[in-house]
Amino acid sequence: MQQQTTTINKFCSTGMKSIELSGQEIEDIKYELTIYGKMECMTNAPFKLNISGQLIREAQSTSKSSPETICNHITTKLAKETLDQIQM
Repeated sequence: MQQQTTTINKFCSTGMKSIELSGQEIEDIKYELTIYGKMECMTNAPFKLNISGQLIREAQSTSKSSPETICNHITTKLAKETLDQIQM
């Protein structure tokens, strides 16, 4: 089984976009099985960026501290764990 993770950043439509991409990949016979999901990353963004009290658009973030980077690491870990469970 091969594994691929994709991070989608479409704000409120991330969940719908992940469903659309999963369905499209199955229709294209690229995969027999896809697992999709949505993870909300913005609730604590001002705190992750260490900018409490500032507007998000005024913040300067680094790739180490951005919410998308944090979520991508979590998503990749969860995808690997799920794939391991399926293969058992």
